Amino acid sequence: MTTPNYPPPNAGSPPKLIIFDFDGTLFDFDGTLFDTHTSITHYISLTFSHLLPSSQPPTLPSTRATISSGAGLEPTFRTLLLHVPTQNNPTDINNLDLANWITTYRTLYASEGQSLIKPFAKVDCILRELKAIGIPVVVISNKGKEAVEQVLEKEGLAKLVALVVGDTPGVPKKPDPASFRDLVSPLYPDIKAKDILVVGDTEADILFAKNIGAHSCWASYGYGEPEKCENLAYDVKINELSNRLPSFQSVYSISSKGLLNKL
Repeated sequence: MTTPNYPPPNAGSPPKLIIFDFDGTLFDFDGTLFDTHTSITHYISLTFSHLLPSSQPPTLPSTRATISSGAGLEPTFRTLLLHVPTQNNPTDINNLDLANWITTYRTLYASEGQSLIKPFAKVDCILRELKAIGIPVVVISNKGKEAVEQVLEKEGLAKLVALVVGDTPGVPKKPDPASFRDLVSPLYPDIKAKDILVVGDTEADILFAKNIGAHSCWASYGYGEPEKCENLAYDVKINELSNRLPSFQSVYSISSKGLLNKL
């Protein structure tokens, strides 16, 4: 993937737009990241049981390693299927209907998993602060758009988010810049990528920020594999989500009065 030749970002000035990841950055499953990983691996295992009942589901370590990369459902299932002992050879696996796998997973997850997804502490505060000071928030997730919107609506946060971009047919997932180029940038033609902050927990989010020419904030408390993320050139690192959300090079934070002040 070729990185666009954008001008260097404006360090030290507040962002004009903030892009958040969803799972592991803004929202958690039933209160703990351990349970979030457990929930995803559980529903992946159920999907395998439904669609390949004669085969063993992928191992827990391989599933966790795959989801920690931030990949979407299609590459996740494609990767896991290659490591599952089945009667299928690689050609058969490549010919499987992955759209059906994704639909099955989402149906199983929606049946009970959606109700257990909760925002991290301070998410409501941060989104309201950003709304009050006029900084639009975009959520870009490799989850389905409808699933993300349902959770935001359930938690009373939908009106605080200007745009949700989810798994969209024909649009490559993060870290590919296509979702920004095709779905976000046209709605904000006056905001340059160098004036955007991307907040996410996996390597896909950090690389996505780089690929669009934006600043990156690594949410180290999320799903991402620390060894991989630490080796990437992110701009800001946060160890928890609080009302002191850094912007460019950690020189600003959101105050309790809704103003963006220097630290």
